[in-house]
Amino acid sequence: MSEISQTGFFARLGSSFAGMGAGIVLLLAGTILLWQNEGSFVRTEEALLEVQAEITELKDLQTVDPAMNGIPVHASGFANTEDMLTDPAFGLSVKALSLHRIVEYYQWVEVRHERTEKTASGGEKKVASWSYEQKWTGDPVDSSLFSDPDARRYNRNFQLIRVDPQKTFADDVHLGAYRLPDFLIQDLSGERPVAVQIPDKAREKIVRIIDASNPDRAYVDSRRGDEPEADLMLHEFGEAIYVGLSPAMPQIGDVRITFHAVPPSDISIIARVIGNTFESIPAANGAMISRLSMGIRSAEAMFAEAHEGNLVRTWMFRAGGAALVVFGLKLLIGPLTVLIGVVPLLGTIVNAGIGLCCALLGSAWSLIVAALAWLRFRPLVGGSLLGAALLCLFLLVIRSNMKKASAAAVPASDRREPPAE
Repeated sequence: MSEISQTGFFARLGSSFAGMGAGIVLLLAGTILLWQNEGSFVRTEEALLEVQAEITELKDLQTVDPAMNGIPVHASGFANTEDMLTDPAFGLSVKALSLHRIVEYYQWVEVRHERTEKTASGGEKKVASWSYEQKWTGDPVDSSLFSDPDARRYNRNFQLIRVDPQKTFADDVHLGAYRLPDFLIQDLSGERPVAVQIPDKAREKIVRIIDASNPDRAYVDSRRGDEPEADLMLHEFGEAIYVGLSPAMPQIGDVRITFHAVPPSDISIIARVIGNTFESIPAANGAMISRLSMGIRSAEAMFAEAHEGNLVRTWMFRAGGAALVVFGLKLLIGPLTVLIGVVPLLGTIVNAGIGLCCALLGSAWSLIVAALAWLRFRPLVGGSLLGAALLCLFLLVIRSNMKKASAAAVPASDRREPPAE
């Protein structure tokens, strides 16, 4: 099935004028994001350098040292707990720093395909179609919302059991004699799959849920054929609990539940000692610094990772801010694009040029904003960014002059004169 929708020239023109307001909003949002991002980078960088110069090695973790109270420290050791983390729904119990239940559903999924064509009158024709595939998803898919009526009828989704994902953390995690605060516990990583074996009481409970919660009993019974018992739909498959006929041949409605845990492990932290626990380190500029890495890591290695992470994060926001600016500029000149698009070949050529101009102008704008932000903190870097912005503007001017020169080079005999009246 496919769906065709057409938009006339004047409707497109009206929408493009309405889009100019969105373009202004995106331009402002991108500018603010770029400005704040540069300030955030410098603030974090200064805080990291300040804390790095003050850090002290906490070597003895076996006893709480009152003399270390309030001091920024680096410490490495074995994070341990006696807490048993449990999953009451499936009867799982494991000694771990964290326990993560992951749930997947085998469902029909709609994939939309769309293409846009220009019409002779300057309008647009959009042709949309849909295809459907079966795959594992993290959430149930509501098939009643499928676009194709036949798919809503024949590609129906349901779930043999509904289970929410969840993640729990140990309350009492110790690093020697010190206790890890919650914000550091939640930074723990290195999850490993947990082998599962369902106790009899939990199995009986799950079977009752499967029997009671199925919204399409007849459909499921027909799938099972000669196997009417719900407990035949419950399997312990490797490191997963599988609800369905066969883990090797998934069918719509099947559910797969896996568990991952972080076992007691070696960790390294950067934080400030407060009594027998830790808190983030306040820098002079107000930034709060703390780090947790899995394994035994030196302070130098952890700060190197922190500096690199700050740089990567900054570049990601720079790219995002620049994209908002460029897209905002394209929306601002949207009416011009629609008007030129009346002539299909000319519209394609000119729109490509407009896209390049918006990219150059947006890049120059983004560099200028970043440069002005940096001039306050590091003039040399800010000056370099201003130079790069001017280069973008210079390329834009050169491109414009080349167009003019190309037009002027056309021989007079080749130019079309207007017809005499």
